Amino acid sequence: MLASFVISLKLDRDLTLPGLGAEALHGLFFEVLRGYDAGFAAHLHREVDKPFSLSGVLTEHPKRDGRLHIGADGRVEFRLGLLTDDIIEPTLAAFGALAMSATPVRFGSASAHVEGIAFQPGTHPLVRATTYPALVQKASPDARATLQFVSPTSFRAGDVQDVLPRPERVFGSLFEAWQTFAPLPLDPALAELFALIRVSAYELRTELIHFARYKVIGFKGRVTYTYPRDLNAPTRQALNALADFAFFAGVGYKTTMGMGQVLSEAADRRLSAGRAGR
Repeated sequence: MLASFVISLKLDRDLTLPGLGAEALHGLFFEVLRGYDAGFAAHLHREVDKPFSLSGVLTEHPKRDGRLHIGADGRVEFRLGLLTDDIIEPTLAAFGALAMSATPVRFGSASAHVEGIAFQPGTHPLVRATTYPALVQKASPDARATLQFVSPTSFRAGDVQDVLPRPERVFGSLFEAWQTFAPLPLDPALAELFALIRVSAYELRTELIHFARYKVIGFKGRVTYTYPRDLNAPTRQALNALADFAFFAGVGYKTTMGMGQVLSEAADRRLSAGRAGR
Protein backbone atom coordinates (compact mmCIF):
# COMPACT_ATOMS: atom_id res chain seq x y z
CA MET A 1 0.00 0.00 0.00
CA LEU A 2 1.04 3.59 -0.67
CA ALA A 3 -0.55 6.57 1.04
CA SER A 4 -0.19 10.32 1.35
CA PHE A 5 -1.62 12.00 4.47
CA VAL A 6 -1.87 15.71 5.26
CA ILE A 7 -1.63 16.67 8.93
CA SER A 8 -2.84 19.97 10.40
CA LEU A 9 -1.27 21.53 13.49
CA LYS A 10 -2.07 24.60 15.58
CA LEU A 11 0.75 26.26 17.51
CA ASP A 12 0.53 27.67 21.02
CA ARG A 13 2.95 30.53 20.34
CA ASP A 14 5.04 32.11 17.61
CA LEU A 15 7.94 30.11 16.25
CA THR A 16 10.91 30.59 13.95
CA LEU A 17 12.30 27.58 12.10
CA PRO A 18 15.21 27.15 9.70
CA GLY A 19 14.53 26.49 6.03
CA LEU A 20 11.40 24.52 5.24
CA GLY A 21 10.62 23.72 8.88
CA ALA A 22 11.05 20.05 8.00
CA GLU A 23 13.64 19.25 10.67
CA ALA A 24 11.13 20.21 13.35
CA LEU A 25 8.37 18.27 11.54
CA HIS A 26 10.66 15.22 11.36
CA GLY A 27 11.16 15.45 15.13
CA LEU A 28 7.44 15.89 15.71
CA PHE A 29 6.65 12.84 13.57
CA PHE A 30 8.92 10.61 15.63
CA GLU A 31 7.68 12.06 18.92
CA VAL A 32 4.09 11.30 17.92
CA LEU A 33 5.04 7.74 16.94
CA ARG A 34 6.95 7.23 20.20
CA GLY A 35 3.88 8.27 22.16
CA TYR A 36 1.84 5.63 20.37
CA ASP A 37 4.37 2.78 20.05
CA ALA A 38 7.89 3.45 21.35
CA GLY A 39 9.22 0.16 20.00
CA PHE A 40 7.99 0.84 16.48
CA ALA A 41 9.36 4.40 16.56
CA ALA A 42 12.78 3.17 17.70
CA HIS A 43 12.85 0.51 14.99
CA LEU A 44 11.87 3.04 12.31
CA HIS A 45 14.52 5.48 13.51
CA ARG A 46 17.22 2.80 13.22
CA GLU A 47 16.27 1.88 9.67
CA VAL A 48 18.76 3.12 7.07
CA ASP A 49 16.10 3.14 4.33
CA LYS A 50 13.03 4.75 5.84
CA PRO A 51 9.62 4.00 4.26
CA PHE A 52 8.35 7.56 4.26
CA SER A 53 8.88 11.01 2.81
CA LEU A 54 8.02 14.21 4.62
CA SER A 55 7.31 17.68 3.28
CA GLY A 56 8.23 21.00 4.79
CA VAL A 57 5.58 23.38 6.10
CA LEU A 58 2.96 23.67 3.33
CA THR A 59 1.01 26.64 4.69
CA GLU A 60 2.20 30.12 3.77
CA HIS A 61 4.22 31.98 6.39
CA PRO A 62 6.73 34.84 6.12
CA LYS A 63 10.31 33.87 5.25
CA ARG A 64 13.34 36.00 6.07
CA ASP A 65 17.04 35.18 5.92
CA GLY A 66 16.42 31.50 5.27
CA ARG A 67 14.04 31.11 8.19
CA LEU A 68 10.30 30.52 8.45
CA HIS A 69 8.33 32.75 10.85
CA ILE A 70 5.06 31.31 12.16
CA GLY A 71 2.85 33.56 14.28
CA ALA A 72 1.10 32.68 17.53
CA ASP A 73 -2.02 30.57 16.90
CA GLY A 74 -0.54 29.89 13.48
CA ARG A 75 -1.64 26.83 11.59
CA VAL A 76 0.75 24.42 9.91
CA GLU A 77 0.07 21.70 7.37
CA PHE A 78 2.54 19.09 6.22
CA ARG A 79 2.42 15.94 4.14
CA LEU A 80 3.64 12.40 4.78
CA GLY A 81 4.24 9.94 1.94
CA LEU A 82 4.04 6.40 3.32
CA LEU A 83 5.52 3.49 1.38
CA THR A 84 4.52 0.34 3.28
CA ASP A 85 1.52 -1.11 5.10
CA ASP A 86 3.62 -1.37 8.26
CA ILE A 87 3.93 2.40 8.65
CA ILE A 88 0.47 3.47 7.47
CA GLU A 89 -1.58 2.00 10.33
CA PRO A 90 0.55 3.27 13.25
CA THR A 91 0.89 6.71 11.66
CA LEU A 92 -2.87 7.05 11.21
CA ALA A 93 -3.56 5.72 14.71
CA ALA A 94 -0.93 7.89 16.40
CA PHE A 95 -1.99 11.18 14.83
CA GLY A 96 -5.67 10.28 15.08
CA ALA A 97 -5.33 9.65 18.82
CA LEU A 98 -3.64 13.02 19.35
CA ALA A 99 -6.32 14.81 17.34
CA MET A 100 -9.00 13.22 19.53
CA SER A 101 -7.25 13.86 22.85
CA ALA A 102 -5.96 17.39 22.13
CA THR A 103 -2.69 16.44 23.86
CA PRO A 104 0.07 18.87 22.81
CA VAL A 105 3.24 17.68 21.12
CA ARG A 106 6.61 19.41 20.88
CA PHE A 107 7.25 21.25 17.62
CA GLY A 108 10.61 22.98 17.59
CA SER A 109 10.66 25.25 20.65
CA ALA A 110 6.85 25.45 20.75
CA SER A 111 3.97 23.10 21.40
CA ALA A 112 1.40 22.15 18.81
CA HIS A 113 -1.98 20.49 18.83
CA VAL A 114 -2.88 18.04 16.08
CA GLU A 115 -6.07 19.48 14.63
CA GLY A 116 -6.62 16.69 12.15
CA ILE A 117 -5.21 14.15 9.75
CA ALA A 118 -6.62 14.02 6.22
CA PHE A 119 -6.27 10.45 5.00
CA GLN A 120 -9.23 9.75 2.72
CA PRO A 121 -8.63 10.55 -0.97
CA GLY A 122 -10.73 13.50 -2.05
CA THR A 123 -10.51 15.33 1.29
CA HIS A 124 -7.37 17.23 0.26
CA PRO A 125 -5.58 17.58 -3.11
CA LEU A 126 -2.45 15.97 -1.66
CA VAL A 127 -4.20 13.02 0.00
CA ARG A 128 -3.95 9.87 -2.09
CA ALA A 129 -3.83 6.11 -1.70
CA THR A 130 -2.94 3.30 -4.08
CA THR A 131 -0.97 0.08 -4.34
CA TYR A 132 2.23 -0.73 -6.16
CA PRO A 133 0.46 -2.97 -8.73
CA ALA A 134 -2.19 -0.28 -9.34
CA LEU A 135 0.52 2.31 -9.87
CA VAL A 136 1.92 0.19 -12.71
CA GLN A 137 -1.48 -0.70 -14.16
CA LYS A 138 -2.67 2.93 -14.25
CA ALA A 139 0.62 4.43 -15.43
CA SER A 140 0.62 6.14 -18.80
CA PRO A 141 2.20 4.32 -21.78
CA ASP A 142 3.43 7.68 -23.11
CA ALA A 143 7.05 8.05 -24.14
CA ARG A 144 7.66 10.91 -21.75
CA ALA A 145 7.10 12.01 -18.17
CA THR A 146 7.02 15.51 -16.73
CA LEU A 147 7.93 15.97 -13.08
CA GLN A 148 7.45 19.08 -10.99
CA PHE A 149 10.12 19.30 -8.28
CA VAL A 150 8.25 21.40 -5.73
CA SER A 151 10.93 21.45 -3.04
CA PRO A 152 14.71 21.67 -3.48
CA THR A 153 16.11 18.38 -4.75
CA SER A 154 19.69 17.15 -4.89
CA PHE A 155 21.74 13.97 -4.90
CA ARG A 156 24.71 13.20 -2.71
CA ALA A 157 27.69 10.95 -3.40
CA GLY A 158 30.22 11.14 -0.60
CA ASP A 159 30.90 14.82 -0.04
CA VAL A 160 29.70 15.83 -3.51
CA GLN A 161 26.29 17.45 -3.96
CA ASP A 162 24.74 17.05 -7.44
CA VAL A 163 22.07 19.63 -8.27
CA LEU A 164 21.22 18.52 -11.81
CA PRO A 165 18.08 16.43 -12.57
CA ARG A 166 19.99 13.76 -14.48
CA PRO A 167 17.72 10.87 -15.55
CA GLU A 168 20.08 8.29 -14.05
CA ARG A 169 19.90 10.07 -10.69
CA VAL A 170 16.16 10.76 -10.66
CA PHE A 171 14.96 7.39 -11.94
CA GLY A 172 17.74 5.61 -10.07
CA SER A 173 16.57 7.11 -6.77
CA LEU A 174 12.98 6.04 -7.46
CA PHE A 175 14.00 2.57 -8.64
CA GLU A 176 16.05 1.97 -5.49
CA ALA A 177 13.13 2.96 -3.25
CA TRP A 178 10.69 0.83 -5.25
CA GLN A 179 12.95 -2.24 -5.09
CA THR A 180 13.37 -1.72 -1.34
CA PHE A 181 9.74 -1.30 -0.34
CA ALA A 182 7.47 -2.75 -3.05
CA PRO A 183 6.11 -6.27 -2.42
CA LEU A 184 6.95 -7.15 -6.03
CA PRO A 185 10.13 -5.56 -7.44
CA LEU A 186 10.45 -4.27 -10.98
CA ASP A 187 12.63 -6.03 -13.55
CA PRO A 188 16.26 -5.15 -12.67
CA ALA A 189 16.94 -4.69 -16.40
CA LEU A 190 14.82 -1.53 -16.27
CA ALA A 191 17.70 0.27 -14.56
CA GLU A 192 19.86 -0.20 -17.66
CA LEU A 193 17.54 2.15 -19.56
CA PHE A 194 17.96 5.16 -17.29
CA ALA A 195 21.11 6.30 -19.10
CA LEU A 196 19.12 6.33 -22.38
CA ILE A 197 16.45 8.70 -21.08
CA ARG A 198 17.00 12.31 -22.10
CA VAL A 199 15.89 15.61 -20.67
CA SER A 200 13.80 17.24 -23.41
CA ALA A 201 12.57 20.35 -21.56
CA TYR A 202 13.17 22.07 -18.27
CA GLU A 203 12.49 25.20 -16.24
CA LEU A 204 14.73 25.12 -13.19
CA ARG A 205 16.33 27.24 -10.53
CA THR A 206 18.49 26.46 -7.52
CA GLU A 207 17.58 27.24 -3.94
CA LEU A 208 19.61 27.13 -0.73
CA ILE A 209 17.88 25.45 2.19
CA HIS A 210 18.88 26.19 5.78
CA PHE A 211 18.98 23.38 8.30
CA ALA A 212 19.84 23.89 11.97
CA ARG A 213 23.58 23.22 11.55
CA TYR A 214 24.20 23.29 7.81
CA LYS A 215 22.84 24.37 4.43
CA VAL A 216 22.00 22.35 1.33
CA ILE A 217 21.47 23.57 -2.23
CA GLY A 218 18.94 21.92 -4.51
CA PHE A 219 17.03 22.44 -7.74
CA LYS A 220 13.32 23.23 -8.13
CA GLY A 221 11.12 23.37 -11.19
CA ARG A 222 9.71 21.37 -14.06
CA VAL A 223 11.53 18.71 -16.10
CA THR A 224 10.30 16.57 -19.01
CA TYR A 225 12.02 13.24 -19.57
CA THR A 226 11.71 11.51 -22.95
CA TYR A 227 12.25 7.77 -23.40
CA PRO A 228 13.89 5.97 -26.34
CA ARG A 229 11.48 5.51 -29.25
CA ASP A 230 11.95 1.76 -29.50
CA LEU A 231 10.69 0.93 -26.00
CA ASN A 232 7.54 -1.16 -25.89
CA ALA A 233 4.40 -0.01 -24.07
CA PRO A 234 4.90 -2.13 -20.90
CA THR A 235 8.42 -0.76 -20.46
CA ARG A 236 7.23 2.82 -20.92
CA GLN A 237 4.48 2.10 -18.42
CA ALA A 238 7.01 0.82 -15.87
CA LEU A 239 9.09 3.99 -16.26
CA ASN A 240 6.00 6.14 -15.84
CA ALA A 241 5.02 4.16 -12.76
CA LEU A 242 8.36 5.20 -11.26
CA ALA A 243 7.61 8.81 -12.21
CA ASP A 244 4.21 8.60 -10.47
CA PHE A 245 5.84 6.89 -7.46
CA ALA A 246 7.86 10.08 -6.91
CA PHE A 247 4.80 11.72 -5.32
CA PHE A 248 4.94 9.21 -2.46
CA ALA A 249 8.67 8.46 -2.19
CA GLY A 250 10.29 11.77 -3.04
CA VAL A 251 13.54 11.96 -5.00
CA GLY A 252 17.14 12.16 -3.92
CA TYR A 253 18.68 13.47 -0.71
CA LYS A 254 16.90 14.13 2.61
CA THR A 255 13.42 13.17 1.46
CA THR A 256 12.47 12.59 5.12
CA MET A 257 13.32 16.24 5.87
CA GLY A 258 11.41 18.15 3.22
CA MET A 259 13.66 17.85 0.19
CA GLY A 260 12.83 16.09 -3.08
CA GLN A 261 9.05 16.60 -3.01
CA VAL A 262 7.69 15.84 -6.49
CA LEU A 263 4.43 15.95 -8.44
CA SER A 264 3.88 13.87 -11.58
CA GLU A 265 1.87 15.77 -14.18
CA ALA A 266 0.45 12.57 -15.70
CA ALA A 267 -0.79 11.33 -12.32
CA ASP A 268 -2.28 14.74 -11.55
CA ARG A 269 -4.14 14.77 -14.89
CA ARG A 270 -5.62 11.33 -14.20
CA LEU A 271 -6.67 12.44 -10.73
CA SER A 272 -8.32 15.59 -12.08
CA ALA A 273 -10.10 13.61 -14.79
CA GLY A 274 -11.38 11.16 -12.19
CA ARG A 275 -12.79 13.95 -10.05
CA ALA A 276 -14.44 15.61 -13.05
CA GLY A 277 -16.11 12.34 -14.00
CA ARG A 278 -17.80 11.87 -10.65
